[in-house]
Amino acid sequence: MRDSDAAQMRGMAARFFRALFDSYDLHEVRGVYVAVPKGTPWFAGATLRDISWQIAGHGRGEEM
Repeated sequence: MRDSDAAQMRGMAARFFRALFDSYDLHEVRGVYVAVPKGTPWFAGATLRDISWQIAGHGRGEEM
């Protein structure tokens, strides 16, 4: 399977998931999918420090 075919299949799977579970937000981070209840804040980063900074800014109402 070519890379473009694989990417198209992942996109189709994500659309299918969103159609089935419309009360969840689906995010992809480096090939890993994360599903959280719609509207729930979520944070991702390469390090826990990156995530900590995002959380601290979120608490102050800063856009990340």
